[in-house]
Amino acid sequence: MVVLFSLIPATVFLVIGYFVLHASARSQGALKPFGQYLAIWLFILAGLIVFGGLLGPLVGLQGPMGGMMTEGMGQHMQRMETMQEEQLAILRELRED
Repeated sequence: MVVLFSLIPATVFLVIGYFVLHASARSQGALKPFGQYLAIWLFILAGLIVFGGLLGPLVGLQGPMGGMMTEGMGQHMQRMETMQEEQLAILRELRED
């Protein structure tokens, strides 16, 4: 799941890098190598994002929904039950008055 979420920013970096590379090919002077270096840097960042998405689950990092699906969801459900019990107690008190 983490790999899929890492593909979105990696795709954005690749598209931006392509446009920077295209613009630098049409420029002259000192801007041409600067644009090429910037495009290469964006391509490297895109690769690192995908590599991090692949490596994350192997080292035990959880995805964006991973923490919620394990312990976090149980704590959330317990809190919701407690709040529901408190609301029912308040309604009972209001009915008695």
